[in-house]
Amino acid sequence: MKRLLLAAVIYSSQAQAWSLFGPKNYEDCVLENIKNAQTREAAALVKRACENKFPKPLGDPCVEYLETGNVLLKTLCDMRKEGK
Repeated sequence: MKRLLLAAVIYSSQAQAWSLFGPKNYEDCVLENIKNAQTREAAALVKRACENKFPKPLGDPCVEYLETGNVLLKTLCDMRKEGK
């Protein structure tokens, strides 16, 4: 628990350091901030913060299903084909 608290404190100071010259996309965000993570928990916080700052745009569920095999995406794809 102490590690998680320490990671949150360290990460929050890093989050405040973001500025106009900060990362422009998710990948740059992770690469720029992950180097300061000293624990897995801190790395997970970095990734989560970057996901929130740069959300993945919703793509075509049919394409994503083919790439991931996610059954929910297959259902969405089938519904789209049926016009529901």
